[in-house]
Amino acid sequence: MVQIETTSSKEETTATSRKIKKAAENFKKKIASDREYGGDSSDLIYKSGIPTLRASAHRVKFKVKHRKHDPKPVDRDGNETGTTWIPQEVQEERVFAYDTKVYDIVGAVTNLLQGCDPDIVGFFETSRIDQNSSELEKPIFRLEDFRVPVSSVWRSVNGGCCEEAQKYLSNQVATNVEFIKLFDKFVVEMVLPYLKARLVACGALESDSATCAFYYQRPPTLRLQPGPGKLTVLNSFEN
Repeated sequence: MVQIETTSSKEETTATSRKIKKAAENFKKKIASDREYGGDSSDLIYKSGIPTLRASAHRVKFKVKHRKHDPKPVDRDGNETGTTWIPQEVQEERVFAYDTKVYDIVGAVTNLLQGCDPDIVGFFETSRIDQNSSELEKPIFRLEDFRVPVSSVWRSVNGGCCEEAQKYLSNQVATNVEFIKLFDKFVVEMVLPYLKARLVACGALESDSATCAFYYQRPPTLRLQPGPGKLTVLNSFEN
């Protein structure tokens, strides 16, 4: 009688488990990809997943009842700051003009996205050359042609990696010195003076010389809308 012994080391078992887990994850991604736009089709249309890829960790969905509105927050010492509600007139959306060459926000965002990992954040599907430019000049990329990977708009439980992509994009925005510098310049030189003028116009401030402190989010949240798609983001405002 011949006896054959077979042994399986702990390392081999662990390696096998990892392969099985990886295969399951890849299978989930394939299902997500097929369900999303029919596999590797060039006609990419986002039908599911999250509606935007954000450079922040706040929730995509929220409940209005959980939002807190405090018209008089306190400072670090616990003293009231005297902050009041934003006047109704200022809450109304307005569009104002600015020099896009001096404040080239689109160019700064384009450069930021070009520096990101295409497998995580995305890539520019096409580019165009200006008719008046020479062949040696760089192509012009349009934000409308930026494509976010399908897996980056699917959560990890569904085989995607949107949590990883969100953290990655957030870090890219926060560490991009040129983008943050231009953002600060635009807010301080254009947005805040315009906002202060509106406060004066509605009587919330006595004059342009009145002291007024502003607070704004820095770094900003960059939202990538993976289009064309069927999902949208609904913004809710309360007065």
